[in-house]
Amino acid sequence: YVKDAMEKLVTEYPKVAFGAVDTSVLYVKGLEAEYLPEFQKDVPRFVVFRKVAGSADKSKTDSERLKTSVAVLDSGVAYGPMSNLIASVVQNKATMNKVSTLPTIKTRTKKLEEEERAKRQRRMDQQQRSSSSSSQQQKQGGGYFSSTTDNDGSAEGRRAERERRRAEHRANNPNYREKTPEEIAEIERQRRVRMEEEAKKWNIAPEDAPD
Repeated sequence: YVKDAMEKLVTEYPKVAFGAVDTSVLYVKGLEAEYLPEFQKDVPRFVVFRKVAGSADKSKTDSERLKTSVAVLDSGVAYGPMSNLIASVVQNKATMNKVSTLPTIKTRTKKLEEEERAKRQRRMDQQQRSSSSSSQQQKQGGGYFSSTTDNDGSAEGRRAERERRRAEHRANNPNYREKTPEEIAEIERQRRVRMEEEAKKWNIAPEDAPD
């Protein structure tokens, strides 16, 4: 059925170049672990490549600004879904993932398969941590903050960290209420008084200074 589907697609899209890789014996490095569903015997997978705009740098030529990207068929491989995916890519309607490095075809080995499993596991662990962190922050901050509010040392990161701590404090203290402007002004006045008193302590005159 895949052969019949390909014959129809070649006729339907004469400007599209088609190719096939037998991944039972070959391995597409830079594509399988990163974008494709995990390999299963006798289960075909289908992707569409296209170069899309990848840089706004006008000093580069049009070809240099293009970035190879891929769209993956996430449903069963059949003529209808394959044709629809190609059409969406050709019409710039598909969600494309930019490929960091061009895929290379290698002989399928146990070492490559182990590397792929490790990559998939790391990605799964990362997604779980991100999901867990986002869920925890939503519980603490009423769903306002997300994992993008991590303190990365920047001014925005520090401000986000302060807001996160305030949200945690409010969530953990049911009787919390915002201070009035008058209370804030009084706190600031007392802070200045304490600063002046501390400064006087360090302003010690020499023992032989005149009265």
